[in-house]
Amino acid sequence: SPVLDISFFIYACSTEDLRKDYYQLMLKYYHENLCPQIRNLGSDPEKLYTWNSFMEEVKKYSYFGLAFSMESTPAIILDPENAYNMDIKASKFILHTV
Repeated sequence: SPVLDISFFIYACSTEDLRKDYYQLMLKYYHENLCPQIRNLGSDPEKLYTWNSFMEEVKKYSYFGLAFSMESTPAIILDPENAYNMDIKASKFILHTV
C-alpha cells in the first residue's frame, strides 16, 4: 500500500510539531501527486484509489509506517563509524551465492 511508504516517510523524517500542524496536508499532497502516476499507468485514480479509500488505508495501515520508522531510527541516528557496513556484507553474500 502507498500508505506504508508515506507513513514511514512522515514518521521517520518529520518532527512531532510538523506532523501536528501539517499531517492532513502532507497526506493530501501525497495523494494529489499519486493520482497522476496512477493515471500514467493506465488506471483511473477516481475509481481505483479515491481520497476516501486512501484515507481508509491511512486509518488501517499508518501504524505500520510508524513501527517501521521506529525500527529504522537507530540506524538513521547511528554515527557512521559505528554503522553496519552493508557493502561489505552484501559483496560477501553475493560471492558465496554465485
